[in-house]
Amino acid sequence: MGAGAAAITVAIMNDPLRMKRITAFLHPEQHREDTGFQAYQAMLALGSGGSTGLGLGNGRQKLGFVPEHHTDFIFSVIGEELGVVASLLVVLAFAAIVICGLYIAWNSRDRFGMILGTGITFLIGLQAFINIGVVTSALPNKGLPLPFISYGGSSLVMMLGSVGVLLSIASRAGESPPEKTKKREPVHEPQELLPDSSLMAPHVAIACGGTGGHFFPGVAVARELQQSGARVTLVVSEKPVDQQAVATVPDIPHWRVPAVGFSARHPIRFLLGLRAAMKTVRRHFESDPPQAVLAMGGFTAAAPIWSGRRLGAATFLA
Repeated sequence: MGAGAAAITVAIMNDPLRMKRITAFLHPEQHREDTGFQAYQAMLALGSGGSTGLGLGNGRQKLGFVPEHHTDFIFSVIGEELGVVASLLVVLAFAAIVICGLYIAWNSRDRFGMILGTGITFLIGLQAFINIGVVTSALPNKGLPLPFISYGGSSLVMMLGSVGVLLSIASRAGESPPEKTKKREPVHEPQELLPDSSLMAPHVAIACGGTGGHFFPGVAVARELQQSGARVTLVVSEKPVDQQAVATVPDIPHWRVPAVGFSARHPIRFLLGLRAAMKTVRRHFESDPPQAVLAMGGFTAAAPIWSGRRLGAATFLA
């Protein structure tokens, strides 16, 4: 711990900007016109707000006196316009978030959830603590936004995503953690050999739509599998080129899926087509589940591979 404190001290002393911020924090009156201008004006804003504030939108320090008043120093605007009562409510709100986050982490179903929930809670709470401490001149200027309140899209997205993860941990708190299954030794028992007529032929789905470069290699693989006794179904798109190609092999059954190729100009169309293809493939796989799924590439490969993995089938990407 002493080595860490020494390293921080050396890092501060070797950086002129950090030294100026520390000096302005220790002697705010002497640096109120230069390095400490922002913190000094923030203190004036908090002091002029009183207990109930000047009224929403009536603050004066935001009119060019407090730099970055909409981001790092938004708490000073809250104090000036809404008063110390609203400021304390903001502090209590962050305290409630920290308490709830620690409660969720403590009651999580496994150690990973506890560590993740604790980290997210301290991420939000520590950032709010530093921001409020800087605005009230209790800490040196650091430049951190106030979570959920400061202007900035990336910060807001990350904070909301963090809260979403916390809620996910809370929703799974009542579930029992997955038990580790012990590896069982194989038991070799004598089994009666069945005649060949009673053996089930394995079902293989081959996704080979899109272009001839995907389709005809898929057909060649399908022929070889049929000769070895497997039952094969081709998965193709609804494009006319696929329908013309599949008509040349009427002896091989096929499924049509509404997949579309990716286009940077129409990404929404691609996502909608992928969603429809997933539904169609899942419906086919549930009615006649394959033991293996082989994808020959192309835009029709994504849905069969994904659905096959979810159903526990062996998946291969050629």
